[in-house]
Amino acid sequence: MKAKLLALAVISIFALSACASGGNDNKPKVDNTTKPAQNSGDNNGGATGGSTGGGSTSTETPFTMKQQVATFKQTIKNGKPVSMTNTPTYSTSNGDGDNFKKITVNGYTFTMLDTSGNAALDEDRTLVGQDNNYGEYQVIPNINNRGTAYAKYGYTIDYKTSNFNLFYQGKPTPVAEVPTTGKATYQGYAFALDPVERNKHITRERDYGEWKGVSEFTADFDNKTLTGTLSGWHSSSQTKPKAVQINAKIQANTFQGTANTTGTAEGKFYGANAQNLAGAFNDKSQNLQGVFGANKQ
Repeated sequence: MKAKLLALAVISIFALSACASGGNDNKPKVDNTTKPAQNSGDNNGGATGGSTGGGSTSTETPFTMKQQVATFKQTIKNGKPVSMTNTPTYSTSNGDGDNFKKITVNGYTFTMLDTSGNAALDEDRTLVGQDNNYGEYQVIPNINNRGTAYAKYGYTIDYKTSNFNLFYQGKPTPVAEVPTTGKATYQGYAFALDPVERNKHITRERDYGEWKGVSEFTADFDNKTLTGTLSGWHSSSQTKPKAVQINAKIQANTFQGTANTTGTAEGKFYGANAQNLAGAFNDKSQNLQGVFGANKQ
């Protein structure tokens, strides 16, 4: 799958379609948007319902998120990207809360849909929303038992700057609803970017160095640990990443830990009784940055 658009490669069960150029001739139009607007933040979330495994103690303080948005800047010449920064700048998303389905790109606020609606599912059923004058987003729709109803994760591209943003956001689980006993398994998907690999082909191929894969997690609420694997990476790149092992500590409705030992990982639980999780990782051993999400099975 090779095109002239600036987009993220679609991977695994659905290959990650990415846009790494300034072109946008064949992009679907999205009309479920407003502009300009900013996402409203509600870090306490608003999910309701009783906790099936008991709630976290009220004295626990959530970890401070550091990688919620990873921005890769690109240099543009003649309307096309010619290079991407090897390391991102990080910022904290203000998209958590009741309005987590909204995201602003270049002053334009998209409503990220759960099904195709007025956006479009690409050939591998990854949800793509775009406005030719502003930018685009790509997320995993909530279409099967791996989909996340209470969290969104993926990427955006600003057509003005060509900046590439990996993000995750959602409706956080109230701390009192996070289980304190038992185990739960989660399954979902992941996006990843290797800017070094991307730079090798940035003027020729749109999906080199960009991948989509699957995520598998086990949350041990007794011992407050989260372990998982991101694997099954797929794209046009000749060299594909190794699996990323996530090992994290759960604290309140958040988790932080490592990605393949030397890297970092973080995230939150979303929805009533920690129904979903989503987060970001930085695998330093492979120069791989990405985001992931998963649904409780």
